[in-house]
Amino acid sequence: MWRLKRNRGLWFGIRLLFAGTAVFFLVRTVVIRWPQIKAYGWDLRVGPLVASMLLQLTALLVWATVWRRMVVRTGCLVGWLAGIRIYVVSNLARYIPGSIWGYVSRAYLGEEDGLTLAGVGISVAWEVGSAVLASFLLIITILPTYKGEIHRVVLWVVLTAALVILVGLLPPVFNRWAPFLKHMLPTDSLPPFRWMDFLLYLASALGTHVLVGTAFFLFTQSLFDVSWQAWWDFVVLWSFSATAGLLIVFVPYGLGVREGLLAILLGQFLPDEVAALASLSSRVWTIIGEVIAATAIVLVSHYLRQSGEDNP
Repeated sequence: MWRLKRNRGLWFGIRLLFAGTAVFFLVRTVVIRWPQIKAYGWDLRVGPLVASMLLQLTALLVWATVWRRMVVRTGCLVGWLAGIRIYVVSNLARYIPGSIWGYVSRAYLGEEDGLTLAGVGISVAWEVGSAVLASFLLIITILPTYKGEIHRVVLWVVLTAALVILVGLLPPVFNRWAPFLKHMLPTDSLPPFRWMDFLLYLASALGTHVLVGTAFFLFTQSLFDVSWQAWWDFVVLWSFSATAGLLIVFVPYGLGVREGLLAILLGQFLPDEVAALASLSSRVWTIIGEVIAATAIVLVSHYLRQSGEDNP
């Protein structure tokens, strides 16, 4: 594996092939069964679509605010607007093959605002850990009643990762192993990780997962007839699929992994071809939301910076 990574061209090709294969089979399902999809009787509903986008943007803003608090807790004096800008814009870099680029871009974008490599590294541990734990807690709520099939390998990967992360993020444990980061990151001291931090980040992760899951449910409703009785299942299955994609670091931003797993899990509520179309289109919906957020925050930052220069 290490030799493959050293050959960047080959490593890029393998990653691209993996993601492309997953997306290919989803697209193939949609193309082959397009007559059934057309006959499904779906039509675009603007209301739920707009509401889904607003909820997605709200969740992104909330979590960006929480992330900014994470880096401030590491000693980086990053302003609120600067933190939002760094987080939202750096998210777009995560689609570049090589999962690390999204995090590296945070350090680059935040260099002038006081963000350090140590702040980025520690916040990544808290951010990813909180997300996996939140997904673990949510999936537990539907396991007894979910009638569809959740692949055991994927389930065990997420559950095992969640248990390991849970132990590692418990403040007494985290504060014991975190000092070892000094050997990898340029930092003189690390602040203690408190129970208040642990509970706040976990609660925030749960809240944002519910917000984005609800946004995805509304997005699906804007295209197909889906009963509100399936709302919570959609929230949990979205969270589970997104987290599985996050843990599969082999592909950029879980591309193909999230869509494939989500299409399978939605099979309990939608025909296979419709579930595949909903899953594929959700990626476009997510990207559009992130581009809108990044564009808006860059324009606002630029306007405020110009206003400050014009009115010293």
